[in-house]
Parts: sequence; C-alpha cells; structure tokens
Amino acid sequence: APGPVLAVQPTVEMAKRNSRQRIDTLIDESPILRERVKPARSRDAGNTMLSKDFPGGTLVMTGANSAVGLRSMPARYLFLDEVDAYPASADEEGDPVALACARMATFAHRAKAFLVSTPTIRGLSRIEREFEASDQRRFFVPCPHCGEMQWLKFDRLKWDKGQPASVHYLCESCDPPITESAKAGMLTAGEWRATAVAEDPGTVGFHISALYSPPGWQSWESIVRMWETAQGNDDALRVFKNTVLGETWTESGEAPDWQRLYDRREAWANGTVPAGGLFLTAGAAAWIVGADRWPEAKWRDLEAQIGPSETDQPEEAQAGQIRRPIRRPRRIIKFSGMH
Repeated sequence: APGPVLAVQPTVEMAKRNSRQRIDTLIDESPILRERVKPARSRDAGNTMLSKDFPGGTLVMTGANSAVGLRSMPARYLFLDEVDAYPASADEEGDPVALACARMATFAHRAKAFLVSTPTIRGLSRIEREFEASDQRRFFVPCPHCGEMQWLKFDRLKWDKGQPASVHYLCESCDPPITESAKAGMLTAGEWRATAVAEDPGTVGFHISALYSPPGWQSWESIVRMWETAQGNDDALRVFKNTVLGETWTESGEAPDWQRLYDRREAWANGTVPAGGLFLTAGAAAWIVGADRWPEAKWRDLEAQIGPSETDQPEEAQAGQIRRPIRRPRRIIKFSGMH
C-alpha cells in the first residue's frame, strides 16, 4: 500500500545527487511513474529535488547528517542507504538510524524499514550489527555435480597461485571442480535460506557477495586477480573484503604507527565524551617508589587529577574523579573504573 517514504543517504549532498541521477531518471523513463509524479522542474510545489509527491504518499530524501531532515515527517516506509557511512550523531542529536526509525512510530506494525550498506569495520559496523540480529539469510545454490545446496564462500575458490584463470569452486560435498560456466544455472536454481533465528521474528536479513555476480559482470577470475594484487596492502585488502565479499574488516592487533594515530585525532573539550562513546574505563597503578621513576611534570599533572600520591587512602582520593559525571551532547554517562 502507498504511504509516506523517508529515504536517507549519508549526507544531504548525496541525497541530492541520488535524486538527480537515480530517482529523476527512474521517473523520466517510466511512463506509469511520469503520470503520477510531476518533475521537479514543474511549478508543483509538492515536487522538488528532495521531495516527490505521488497518489497516497510522498517520498522525502535527506541526509543522515541532518537532524532536521530526520525528524521532518512520519514515515511508513524507511530506506536507509549506506548506513555504515552515517555519522555517529546527526547534529549532536543522537544516532541517525534511531532518529529515522522513530519516524515510523505512527504506523506501528504497518511500518517497514530497509537498511542496506557496504560493511566497514568489525565491531563498529551498523549493518553487521543489524544482520547478526536478523535471521541471516544466504543465497543457497546447488552443486551442478551432486546437487548439494550451499552458499558461496571465498575460501572455496581454488586456483594455482599466480594463475587466476585456473580458478574453480570446490563443492562442500563432492570433489569435481565447479567452473564458472556452471554459475548461471546455479543462480537460476538458487534460493534464500535463513541460517539463524532472528531476535525479532519480524526482522529478516540478506547477505550476498560478488561471487554471485551473473555472467558478464564480475567473474571469479577477476575476483582472484584482485585478491592476489591486494596481498601485502592492508588498505587494498580492506576494500576487497568490504566491497567484493561484503564482509567487515578486522583491524590488526598491532598498534598503528604514531603518525597514523596522530592524524586521526579530534578536538574535544576536557571532561566530555564524543558522540558514539558507549562507556569509559580507568585504571590506576599503586606506586611504592619515589617520583624519580616518573617524569616530575607528568607526576604533578597526575596528582592534580587524582590527589597527592602520599595520601593514606589513595582509593578515596581517586573516587571523586572515577565516579564523576562525564558530559557529552544532551547526555550524561557515569565514569567508572577499577585498579
């Protein structure tokens, strides 16, 4: 049934570009849509670059960086595109995904939200979190040799090193190699299957990678070539995992060099937490030696924060700092720690 639609891109500028390049083109090339949606260049005030009226509803487009746009209207249908590229907070008013979802409250169980994204970093990825809470549907295809249904995994691609043209797929249940020439028939006979139980029965999730690209698109050979080219380059490997496999990237356990870390610094006032911070932790070491084991300037700065080092009860001296409220935009969180 038609109804109000809110479509959110990472930024307002991206929403404008999407409207020009995709929405307007779609309307122009569809006679049925042209009859129902007037072009933005018309005098109809109900149709602009970021707003399209149609019988029974309206399509409003905005950016995740605009809190005003996210609270501008009730929405029965919500389309959130590239959610992993959204800012942590929309104009310091909170998570843009949560703000957008709040727009569906008027329609209750009749509302539908669709989130889509290229994943980014494991543990920080919004789409990964949403997918893991869903029923995690994968596209299962049959082996052309034994008929075993399975979803395609990159580690089942086999080839001779340095020879991407030799690539083939190894079935989970039989030995004959599956060449890419069989993929078209496999895709035709494929089906979506849930691989988990969703936290909310009304939530479904879908994952698919470039391994499923139909003939004429990205081939297994080109994927293998990209993989071999990316070896030794973490940035290239991350792009490969995110955009080709549709998987999150796991940051290396090794600390980055100081310049890379320094370049990622942001300016925040002392005593505040950036938007997106979930909790703070603190630790304190009990020193039983003199200040000669610590640069004097640093020691004095530490004393100014937690109290004199010679205090009989250092835990009490630290308690005020450890338990003090820490402010961030429109929220207060508690600072807790242990030593």
